[in-house]
Amino acid sequence: MKVFLSLFLATVFLSSNIFAKPLPPEILKPNKAFNQSYANQDYKTALKHGKEAWKQAEKLLGDSKNTGDLAYNYGLLAMQLGKYDEAIEPLTRSADLAVLAKEIGPLLRLEREVELASVLIATNKRTKAWKRLDAAREFAGANDIDDSVFSGELRVHQARISSDNANRATKYSYNTLGSRINRDSKAANIQSKSAQFSRDALAIFDENPDTTRATYRAVAYKLIGFSHERNKEWKQALLAYQEAMAIQKTYSTIEDRDYITTIGRWINVRTHFTHDIDMDEAKKQGLCECWPYDNEGTIAAKPIKRVPPVMPRKATTSGFSIVRFDLDDEGNVVNPEILQSWPVKMYDRASLNSLKKWKYETKIDGEEGAQRTGIVSTIKYILSDYYGGDPI
Repeated sequence: MKVFLSLFLATVFLSSNIFAKPLPPEILKPNKAFNQSYANQDYKTALKHGKEAWKQAEKLLGDSKNTGDLAYNYGLLAMQLGKYDEAIEPLTRSADLAVLAKEIGPLLRLEREVELASVLIATNKRTKAWKRLDAAREFAGANDIDDSVFSGELRVHQARISSDNANRATKYSYNTLGSRINRDSKAANIQSKSAQFSRDALAIFDENPDTTRATYRAVAYKLIGFSHERNKEWKQALLAYQEAMAIQKTYSTIEDRDYITTIGRWINVRTHFTHDIDMDEAKKQGLCECWPYDNEGTIAAKPIKRVPPVMPRKATTSGFSIVRFDLDDEGNVVNPEILQSWPVKMYDRASLNSLKKWKYETKIDGEEGAQRTGIVSTIKYILSDYYGGDPI
């Protein structure tokens, strides 16, 4: 993203040369400071100068291509720094002015609408995001660019909003008589729409592999997995999550929230999928050996006792904790820590309490110390329903 933005900024700065008259110094000066601060990775200062350049353009140039470009510079950097509320106005303005770029205007608008949707969703302005997305898709159709990569990314955002709506629809509401109404069927219908948006997006991405962003491909597969999981189609959900995990692994680390959430959903589905079949058959049907921390077998020390954890009362779904620890010479666990948990923090305390009671073999003379440090293990929690049936 940094390289992309740097190239974009250079293009915006040079575009000022097409004017018969130079841009006013009130714009050029802060824009030059913006570019310099960005190049020096002083993003806080760059953000301040970017805002100034854009505001001066609004004041002195009004509706112009350069105003839109400067608004995009500022808005995109604000988004990258996590200042989503701050990014909304400039990204909106940049999208509205994109058509002034003539030949590339339609595609430029879609590109900016994608980023705008990201910040609107991040700030829970989903209704506004949906209206913008709907209008952008209509614009794309009118300009014969609804099969572009940017239009595919717009579909992924539509899928995200639909999935969020499905989650809200699962909550119970009450009718006038005080009886609870289960909206599961409504949620399933909304989730299926999310999956269709995702499939349409993937079809576009498959036709344009060189210009497709991996993040959007991963989200699309993940949302398809959600739909299958909601319908208890365990195999299809498993395969979709595995596709998402394989993509996320190319640009993410296990510490990233989106990646660990996908892994969490995958292991839940994996538990369901292997409930009635053995592991060999599961692998034949597509289950991958892609658990990211399966390295416990490489250590020399053998476990003597592993005390299972106590299921927390607050637990609402199955999950796991990935833990790391060292062993002292007597085989006791020392320096335990949680590398990652899903759902976040739900099982941390129970896992650490269990881990402290584990016991391994005592150290053997001549054994290398590295084989007793940095040991990684996974503690899985399987929560059954009230009647002890399928895992939740």
